[in-house]
Amino acid sequence: MYRTGAICALLLSLCASGGPAAEPDWNRFPWRGGLSVAGIGGGAWGRFPEAWWYGLASGFAVNAEVDVHCRNCTEFTLAGEATDPAAGDAWFGVELLWNAPLTAGTAYRFVLSFLDDRQLPDLATVNDEIVWRRADGFAEKQEIHLHYVSGEAQGKPRLRLFYRAGADPRTVDLRAPWSARTHVRSETPFAGAGPANELFPLPDTATHIAEDPARRARLLHETYCPAVAYSRPPLPELDRPTADLVVCQRCIGPATGGAFLRMADVQTLMFQPIPWQNETVFSRWADAAAQAGIRNLILPPVLDVRATYDPEWEEGGYRFYHLHSLMNKGAGMVWKYRPDWGPEGNLRMLHTAADQEAALMKEWLRQSPAADLYHFNVEMNGAFGDYGGGIRGTPLRGVAGYEEIREMSRREAFETVFGVFRDYRQRLEAGLGEDVARRLKVMANFDRAGFQGAYAAMSGVDIIIHKCIHRQSLNVVVANSRGTARAYGIEYGYDFDQWDRNYWYGYPPESVRHGLMLLFHTGARYLMNEIPVFDEKAGQLTGWGPMWFDFLRYAKLHPRRGEGQARIAVMRGFGDEWNLVGGPSAGGDSRRCLPMGEMLRSLQDPAPVPSKWAKVAQLPDRPPDAAGGKLWQWLGNVPDDAVYLHDFALLNLVFANFGTEHQTAMNRLCTGTPYGPVDFIPWDTPPAILSGYDAVLYLGRGDGTALAEIANLEDYVRHGGRLVIAAGQLRDLADRVAVDQFCGVRLEGDAHTATGALYTKLQAVEPSTVLGRLPNGDPEAVTVRFGQGTCWLFSGEWLRYWPGDLPAEACRGALGGAEWLTFAPASEWLEYQVRRKPGCWMLPVLNHGRGFYPSGDGPDHGPWTGRITVDLRKLGLAGQPVEAWLVTYVADRQPDPFGLEPIPLTVSPDGQHATADLTVDELAELVLGPSGQARAAFFR
Repeated sequence: MYRTGAICALLLSLCASGGPAAEPDWNRFPWRGGLSVAGIGGGAWGRFPEAWWYGLASGFAVNAEVDVHCRNCTEFTLAGEATDPAAGDAWFGVELLWNAPLTAGTAYRFVLSFLDDRQLPDLATVNDEIVWRRADGFAEKQEIHLHYVSGEAQGKPRLRLFYRAGADPRTVDLRAPWSARTHVRSETPFAGAGPANELFPLPDTATHIAEDPARRARLLHETYCPAVAYSRPPLPELDRPTADLVVCQRCIGPATGGAFLRMADVQTLMFQPIPWQNETVFSRWADAAAQAGIRNLILPPVLDVRATYDPEWEEGGYRFYHLHSLMNKGAGMVWKYRPDWGPEGNLRMLHTAADQEAALMKEWLRQSPAADLYHFNVEMNGAFGDYGGGIRGTPLRGVAGYEEIREMSRREAFETVFGVFRDYRQRLEAGLGEDVARRLKVMANFDRAGFQGAYAAMSGVDIIIHKCIHRQSLNVVVANSRGTARAYGIEYGYDFDQWDRNYWYGYPPESVRHGLMLLFHTGARYLMNEIPVFDEKAGQLTGWGPMWFDFLRYAKLHPRRGEGQARIAVMRGFGDEWNLVGGPSAGGDSRRCLPMGEMLRSLQDPAPVPSKWAKVAQLPDRPPDAAGGKLWQWLGNVPDDAVYLHDFALLNLVFANFGTEHQTAMNRLCTGTPYGPVDFIPWDTPPAILSGYDAVLYLGRGDGTALAEIANLEDYVRHGGRLVIAAGQLRDLADRVAVDQFCGVRLEGDAHTATGALYTKLQAVEPSTVLGRLPNGDPEAVTVRFGQGTCWLFSGEWLRYWPGDLPAEACRGALGGAEWLTFAPASEWLEYQVRRKPGCWMLPVLNHGRGFYPSGDGPDHGPWTGRITVDLRKLGLAGQPVEAWLVTYVADRQPDPFGLEPIPLTVSPDGQHATADLTVDELAELVLGPSGQARAAFFR
């Protein structure tokens, strides 16, 4: 009866409360001021599942069976039942190993809180001593205070919470309150005699419920952070083209890490000084970088420490800044050290940073005259609402001259922020001079997977880089960067940021490597890492270092990858602020987007479906009252109209069970893609680019669509496209439906249901089908054949405006037939990319079900073995002889580590499909093409 998935996660339901109290005896004595927080890996327990992830909690049962059920990361149900009621007491519960050791002669108070008093334990012990009973213990506001006096020096205390089991199952439903604060341990010196607590150890007959490795992680810092030795021969020079990859290295200093940089042929390095970690002035850093073979320079906004805010700083080093922090009043202690700057101090800092950055770039060119220069806007989404607070919450609103941004329309506010980034670039270019400025490229990354990449292009960025942070979905990261780049003709890349909220060590090396392999095979030209690969003090790599350099060896020697292909697009409107999607460790960031009530109960891991899952994937139901008026109470400051974000749950159709619109599943760093690669494209994607997609799903709601953009969408359908769209996405800046007819459907303006929900009346004038009707008989949605294409048009303000599954059904209809590859048996873990070179196609298939969890030892679904079917029509290979190869890679094989092995291929009688038997361990890269051509084309 045991299911071990979540009993160790029980401790997530605990939160801290209370402060120091003045009490006379051991149970009521003065506590030393403040709270001593037990932290893990630099973080503290509280909103994040530390005890769960790091294996510090486990379950137990005595004469009982326990059924454990976990819903996402925050709801846990434990049902305990006595196995033999006649045998005596029966207990079940949870054990927590507190992270900090105890000091002898010290009294401790552990403060734990629960969702409600029904969840309070019957008994609590510390180091086997009973310190709290439900019958006579103190409980206030669902809190218990566990008082304990440490005798001789002890290690980490072991806390146990006991629940009595009987003949009938006893259910304990624990849910982490969204307002949970940090668990605390208070302490004070104690000289008296402690109480003689009754001992209550677990008997030898107790069953310990092992932690499910899918639901926790080891303390990876201890495993992987010690320095390791590593050596590889230099990269061989191959007589063929290799992948066009620019490695933008961070986290390795050139002074101590020069040998490693040369080993991996890293030529582009970021100067990222932080005074309290690195006091090296730029010239010293530049000398070391040049000696390490670094050619190209990346610079974020920087300020000289002495000149800008701390004249007493001894070294005169530089500090880097996020551009949005220079917008914040008081950032960089300017008001403390430079009160003479006055109200315009923030603008002065912005201008000074641009001037000093230009000076450093020119200094670099004296050492590397042929260098490429990159200005890097670090996590620039922070300027659009200070990490997700909404555009009107931009820190720019506090800068002199920008006070009116609070009263602007959202469109005006966005455009104002765009202008600040463009102005910064212009000032930087002016400081460089015309000749040097031509060699400058501006790059930007976003530390929110869902932040719309189009906003970077609007800000004058040449290279868009989304990144994975807080364990967000890599599929979302990829779609955002690649779609933006394709729509605007700019370059793109990715940043693998291992900083998983407080858990820098939240990814084992194999998990990072696997994510990097996916990012590489999407075809990105730029790859940046924020991985702790190097120990500066030891001058050696950490446990992640060999993984990183082995990956770079693979990537730099891989044959040129060709042009990426994606035939599915998710369109997003101007003003769409879907950026709060976070991983389970993202804490309060995604919480602003969590509605209460029914929506909270929908936050469950989407149930896996064994076969054809993509056609029947379960999506969370929308609350029935979710359209119109005060839809539900929101946490944080997300306005009511942000309910449109619920549309993004539809991404489960193309990214298998990735999560919800506000939280990606912990076990889905990457996930299956049944229909193939997906791009996120902006509202104004040019017609020539738009026509390259088989299906366009318009999700969410923007701040108005221009007539030319509406015409582009209609023309897309007319020429064979498949479009799913809501009437609300056809509104103009005045919030009126901008056209009276769209794709053969008459739009009769605004109407309201009996409950006041706004909608648009639809009347088809072309052959159509009504998909569903509102209670008053008006169409909820119609599908219409228009020209050579098909449009699914909804009457609401966005697709999931009404409850029910019609939006998912419409999306499935548009996606039908979009698959490049199909797999038998079907798998929710297989992702494939599609790349084209003259003479061949490259089809990397990745198996994401190999246990790539935060712990590195999650459930391993094993290699996938089955039959793959390729649609030759989509590859332009129908009706002609075809050959297939499997790419092999042996790191030290000479002269070329890459090779090809033939794969037997069976072509259907009509020449339209080809099948092959295949095993995908972690990665299987296929090469297909005309017989006699594909092999040679792969190496060209």
